[in-house]
Amino acid sequence: MQVLILLTGKVYAPNELPADRQLPGKDLLGQTHVFDRMEFVNNLQTIAAVQQALDSNSNIEIRHIVQRQNIWLLKKQAKALQQFVQQQNIDIVHQFWGGPAAWMMSKATGKTPYVLSLLGSDLMGTYNVAGKSSWKGWLLQWFSRLAAIRANAVVLMSAKMKSRLSPALYNKTHIIPEGIDANVFTPMPMQDAKRQLGWDEAKQYILFFDNGNRVKNAPFAAQVVHEVQQQFPSVEMLRVQQVPHQ
Repeated sequence: MQVLILLTGKVYAPNELPADRQLPGKDLLGQTHVFDRMEFVNNLQTIAAVQQALDSNSNIEIRHIVQRQNIWLLKKQAKALQQFVQQQNIDIVHQFWGGPAAWMMSKATGKTPYVLSLLGSDLMGTYNVAGKSSWKGWLLQWFSRLAAIRANAVVLMSAKMKSRLSPALYNKTHIIPEGIDANVFTPMPMQDAKRQLGWDEAKQYILFFDNGNRVKNAPFAAQVVHEVQQQFPSVEMLRVQQVPHQ
């Protein structure tokens, strides 16, 4: 079986990232770029799990969609995808991330089975600091829904995301939350975990994973925690930034 994985991410210059975060990768036009490994931690773990599940005669190819907001470049990449699928006898195309890129790539795959994994804001939309939905977020959702209609299977991370799709698509929708590495994370009493981390056992902690993306709205999270602290002074928010997901 020949599987093609499509990832979508920002291109960086080598001097913009430390060496351990640089992830080389090819786009559909055959050009090599540098991506931020941290953006693809969960995707790469999923790909590794798929590779392990496949037999030894199977192969996974990875290509990156670049400049996802450039419609003309997306058209060129969609055409290249069509040729790649035919020339490499691809059996399944699995794309991570929706939006216009997913809509255009889903059409380019033709009759080849196409799986779409939607990751969050590509289906839920993006919002400004006032909590208002942006027009770009609306377009992102719209194109993601169109791509989901064309897909043979859709993978989502939560039931809330599923509610954003038409019920007519539920029979091909699968909810698979992002997992954890059981070799690193194991169940234990909360107080024991706090002691291992050196945290105050009398406090209640809120972990906020802040990758710098505006959609996470860190200022709003801090404001909410501040309001909570008025009644529950022992609550503290810890912002987790620029660390490996493990």
